Amino acid sequence: MIIGSFNIREGGRLIKRKRIGQIVKNGKADIFLIQESKLESVDVGIINSFWPGEKVGWSFSGSSGASGGLISIWKEDACELKRKLWKDLLICKSKFSDGEWCIAGDFNAVTNKRERRGHGIRSRRSEMRDFSEFIFGSNLIDVQCKGKCFIWYSGDGLSMSRIDWFLLSDSLITAWGIIGQLIDNRDVSNHCPIWLISDFSDWGPKPFRVNDNWFDNSSFLSYVEREWRSIKVEGMSDFILKEKLRILKSSLRTWNVDHFAKIDLDIKEGIQKINNADALLEACREDFVKEVVVERSEATSDLWKKLYLKENFLRQKSRLKWDTLGDSNNKFFHCCMRERSLRNHISSILVEDRLLESVEDVKEEARRFFSSQFAEPDFSRPCLSGIRFSSISCEDVSYPNF
Repeated sequence: MIIGSFNIREGGRLIKRKRIGQIVKNGKADIFLIQESKLESVDVGIINSFWPGEKVGWSFSGSSGASGGLISIWKEDACELKRKLWKDLLICKSKFSDGEWCIAGDFNAVTNKRERRGHGIRSRRSEMRDFSEFIFGSNLIDVQCKGKCFIWYSGDGLSMSRIDWFLLSDSLITAWGIIGQLIDNRDVSNHCPIWLISDFSDWGPKPFRVNDNWFDNSSFLSYVEREWRSIKVEGMSDFILKEKLRILKSSLRTWNVDHFAKIDLDIKEGIQKINNADALLEACREDFVKEVVVERSEATSDLWKKLYLKENFLRQKSRLKWDTLGDSNNKFFHCCMRERSLRNHISSILVEDRLLESVEDVKEEARRFFSSQFAEPDFSRPCLSGIRFSSISCEDVSYPNF
């Protein structure tokens, strides 16, 4: 790869740009860096005059006053090296798929336009698509970012991108207790440091969620009705409702374990029944064939029900379109569930420039905030003392006139 650099001392004249284009062509450059263009803006026509006859990408940082104006131009073919690296990483990971993976660094690529902003920055759709497919194909997770939105900032601060990435495997997230990544303030570099956040703190019980598959079970609605009627609570109506829902949630958790927790074991047993039936069909006499065939048919039907049930659980947990994005066999939905769980996790709260990170501080701030939303502020109420109102006499109450 050949990279050229040229301080052109003003690039406003077309004849000068054409001459620079000839220099680029003669040098057979793959990437060309131009300084001191003193241009406040550029377009495709200006870029083509610098590098004619080639399909190129470019980025631009405008001039400030009488100085500056940086232009970076590169052949689209030069980006193939980046794609080759992504392909090699996928091949390497496929050979060691069961390991704990952490791929990090400056990929110089984004997955969507929101991750790149600024004057003179072009985000090529093909590159964004290829990088997204690389992350998708690797079954790695981009954990939730906190702090800044961008990681790289240009010298003038007008352009910014999120081009540095941490991509982690699900097993590594579990082993290290990763809950997110923090994009910190930058210092001497135009890139911000990134910190992986690990936390094994106990944040309390998990939220209760109803699964759609419960309603397909014939005993579910009758169980709920029976449990609801059996719960006896005394007190105000709103207190009774709250307590009955709390007790019902506990009962439903137990019911869910009894009916769905052993689904993987049921699938293995179903496969074993089918294989046992096949073995019997090979060895049994003709007068027993019909009976074994019926048993095998029932085992097969039950197996498919369990398989669909398991995949429906995964689909609801990942909240993705099942028919367009694949199935659960390639760990894709497990990664989606993990990514969604990390995205919804609140590990810290920023309160008046103070970051609260401990479990106790976050819970206390949440309690204080919602208490303030429902608390009645102190204010002066009108007083009715000393005012005489018309009243009904005891006689009028005793003998109403109709």
